[in-house]
Amino acid sequence: MNTDKPDTHFSLESILAPLSVSEFFRDYYGKKFIHIQGEPGKFPDVMDFDSFARLLNMTSIWSAHSLEVVLDRARVDPRAYSVSAPNRDGQDVLKPDPDKVMDFLRQGASLVANDVDALTAGAAGIANALEQGLNVKTQGNLYYSWKQRQAFASHFDTHDVFAVHLVGEKNWRIYENRVPSPIRHDAFSVSAEFQEKNRGPVAAEITMRPGDLLYLPRGQYHDALASSEGTIHIAFSATGVIGLDFLAAMSDMVVGSEKYRLNFPRLEDGQDALKKHIEMLSAEFAKIATSQDFLDRFTQFQRDFHYKRGGIQIPAVGKDPLYERLVHDAQVARFQNGFGLYRGNNVTPIPPGFEKPVAWMLSRRTFTLGEMAEAFPGETPHSLNELLVQVRRMGLVDHAKKA
Repeated sequence: MNTDKPDTHFSLESILAPLSVSEFFRDYYGKKFIHIQGEPGKFPDVMDFDSFARLLNMTSIWSAHSLEVVLDRARVDPRAYSVSAPNRDGQDVLKPDPDKVMDFLRQGASLVANDVDALTAGAAGIANALEQGLNVKTQGNLYYSWKQRQAFASHFDTHDVFAVHLVGEKNWRIYENRVPSPIRHDAFSVSAEFQEKNRGPVAAEITMRPGDLLYLPRGQYHDALASSEGTIHIAFSATGVIGLDFLAAMSDMVVGSEKYRLNFPRLEDGQDALKKHIEMLSAEFAKIATSQDFLDRFTQFQRDFHYKRGGIQIPAVGKDPLYERLVHDAQVARFQNGFGLYRGNNVTPIPPGFEKPVAWMLSRRTFTLGEMAEAFPGETPHSLNELLVQVRRMGLVDHAKKA
């Protein structure tokens, strides 16, 4: 086995370790924060100073939106550190000016690099593992701080946060109060003064070091302060499917019902007529919402509820990479209302519709992605590649070793 290249095939198990996944779901997920201490090498190939510096100097990928400057708890106006320049499409946009950014860094400003979850193999691996393990959409923002300056005032986020600490040390304060299930909506857009007043007393002070993970459920008040000369952490957001997504999905379904295309009674018909019409719509709503057709569609919606990152594999010298099966004790069989992957006494649910590709992979000694695509022409290459990535994370298959 080649140990020169770090393993970036993360799983929810490896991210949370030594805390077990079952313990996390039972005691913490959506309930309370937890600081999980780890070794410096726990998150390999995610980001360090050198790789971040290289990314920063790829100036064509940054804009005033993707690279933010924060000084003394406030975002700096992008016009103060950017210049108008054409992007790759020839359109003028605000792009960070290196000299102006350096001026703010000398004052102790922090940098926020948004959407870095696809810029390194490690960051993409963590994001993909969180999406797979939690059925969420995940996006990673990198925070670079130094000179013991606090970038943001006390606040809460409208998504769960998995803060992966990579470089230096940073002190976090977690406050007692928590806003119940906030979402990105004007109703939860409050002032800094309001947040300072309503955060409550400090519940915990935590020092984050390389390899540490901090989980914060959405709505948890917190702030952070760099305690060493240069720190880097990536905050992976986790946004799950909520009731408003259900309503949006239902709005697409009810279009097929004529009852939802009828006009409402006129005001002159009185509230009794209005009440009857609403009762009729409510009954139709319940009928559609509990139908097998809607359940199947919403199951597919949940299955597709993630971001697409990566997926393009360039074959070496025009050759499709060869994969080999690593285990012989795994089998696909019925599990609850679908299928599961059984290994001894352990079973892992298989996403609906993918039981046949998984069984196919486990029936082969070696195979290529191209062969799998030919065997399952109804699936897109992207979906098969994502399934292959998940199966590799589980240790069932991997790149075939060279003879």
